[in-house]
Amino acid sequence: MKSIYSYVFFLIAFALAVTGCTRDTEKPLTPEESLEKFYSYEAPEELLMNPLISSGSEVVPLIMIEIQNKDMPRRRYAIGALGHIQDVSALPALLGILNDGGEKDYFRCDALKAIGMIDFEQAKNLAGNYEKDSIECLSRLSNELLVSDYESWFSENPIISKP
Repeated sequence: MKSIYSYVFFLIAFALAVTGCTRDTEKPLTPEESLEKFYSYEAPEELLMNPLISSGSEVVPLIMIEIQNKDMPRRRYAIGALGHIQDVSALPALLGILNDGGEKDYFRCDALKAIGMIDFEQAKNLAGNYEKDSIECLSRLSNELLVSDYESWFSENPIISKP
């Protein structure tokens, strides 16, 4: 019986360690360390933003610089992290991506989603520019924004969790 408890305890401890769910007793990461952890983080896709989100507004200036590189690894997750962090200083960088016709469609859509997470009314106003866009994700997202209020938009978009 004791060996079963030991085995279960070991499995739980191992799972917590692998997923990063253990209590971190070390000092908080610097923004630079958080960015480095983001690039090297091996976790399920839905957790890839966590190193950036956990650093909050302090890492936003670094993310804003990094996302200007169109070949940035994990760029979509960095853009999404800006939305989750909800720092209004990220809006100019996100607007730059959204308004850049040379950007890949999905980056532009991610930027509009992130803008909506930071400033829903601004995203809703921008949506009027894209409601009939030939880019399907921009058109769909814009139409959703135009007919939604803040609460319903988050509840109807499973890929957008309410910050």
